[in-house]
Amino acid sequence: MGAKAASEARKPLRHSFGSTSQERGGAGVGTIVSGFRFRRAPGTISAEDMIIAKLEWAKLSESSRQIDDAAGILRVAGSTLQRGYLDRWVDELGLAAEWDAALRVSRG
Repeated sequence: MGAKAASEARKPLRHSFGSTSQERGGAGVGTIVSGFRFRRAPGTISAEDMIIAKLEWAKLSESSRQIDDAAGILRVAGSTLQRGYLDRWVDELGLAAEWDAALRVSRG
């Protein structure tokens, strides 16, 4: 899979809030949750993708619970997270306020 195809495979899709489905693409099965096509096999989600989903849910629902959940993932996964990937999608999806809140909460 070329770089462009790999990038497109991770590009978020817009679906209704809270929806979950699976779709088959050229590279295999991807899972879609709340408008995101995740990078992993069905039934598994990377910490980065879960954080992004939690941040979007927080933005859509104005839920502090989602921020707390994202902060918990940040505390547990810590330095193993792919920060470039997170920064890219936070910027592209307009989640900077939610990301900053999660970072603040994760630091205690």
